[in-house]
Order: sequence, then C-alpha cells, then structure tokens
Amino acid sequence: METGELAKRTDRGKHTTRQAELWPFLGGAVLDTPGFSLFEMSELSQDALNTCYPEFDGVYTECRFSGCRHNAEPDCAVKALLAQGKLTQGRYTRYLEIQKEIEEKRKHKYD
Repeated sequence: METGELAKRTDRGKHTTRQAELWPFLGGAVLDTPGFSLFEMSELSQDALNTCYPEFDGVYTECRFSGCRHNAEPDCAVKALLAQGKLTQGRYTRYLEIQKEIEEKRKHKYD
C-alpha cells in the first residue's frame, strides 16, 4: 500500500490512492478509495480502538484498572510502553485524539 508524507498544514495524509482496493481487517474489510481524506472512527468502542494498535496487543489487559483508558490512570501498561520507547509519542498522541473524538461524538449523539 502506497503511503505519503503528512501535510504540514493539516497534519493529515496526502492523497496517494489511485484505484479502489479492499483490505481485510478484523473480520471485515476496509475499502481504500480515491477521494477520501478522513477515516471516521467515532463509532468504535474503546476495546475496538485498542485492537487498532498492534503495539497494545496483549498489553492493555495488564493495566491496573480493567476500564483503563490509557490516559491519566496509574499503573497503565500502555503508558509503560511509551516510557520504554516501545510506543512512539506520535502514535500515542493520535490514539488519545481518536479516543477524545469518539467520546465527543458519543456525548452529542442524540443532540
């Protein structure tokens, strides 16, 4: 899959898709088509979001709290990965941004 650099102004990916492709993903599929610049993730659950990050695999269940959001909780196994350099700050920051987006959409779902 071809990828490009992030645009400095928007911090989002530049368009590289030239044809539609179907990619298997978590028992379903993702369709990559020309013209899309944003993947809406607001319908994901916390558990589903965790599975989108392979670095978390088998680790997020080791957090002190079963409902850990990997943000401000003590003894978080995901934050330990960050401290050990096994998770980049950029990936962690993006995870938190998506998590916040999911929460905001849920808060206003029935407004």
